[in-house]
Amino acid sequence: MEANLTEPLLLDELVVSAGLSRRQIERLFRRELGCSPSRYYLDLRLERAHLLLISSRLPLVEIAMTCGFVSASHFSKAYREAYGCPPHQSRLPVYRRKEIRLCGPEEKRSRQIDRRLSNERMPNCH
Repeated sequence: MEANLTEPLLLDELVVSAGLSRRQIERLFRRELGCSPSRYYLDLRLERAHLLLISSRLPLVEIAMTCGFVSASHFSKAYREAYGCPPHQSRLPVYRRKEIRLCGPEEKRSRQIDRRLSNERMPNCH
């Protein structure tokens, strides 16, 4: 999976290379990793994208394609769900993130995002 992030493999292709049945693979993933193979693959791709965002100046579209997303909008949606903020906000230096303050209920959300980003945790399988 890690070797094929740009063009993710289908589960059937993984099954053939592992020499196990689809059901066995799914059970192993659930038991050992606590998630489905597709969720694990998505998390790997998002983790790689996150690392590229914070360590490079590549355009978002290029990061999306490099990490196997079909479009920048698909990547942005998946990234926001995993990290709680849009991809471009992860690029902001830490001192700039702390300057971003919103009003009302959005202020609480902004603090949650700041806390999550400052921890720099990778997404876990759900």
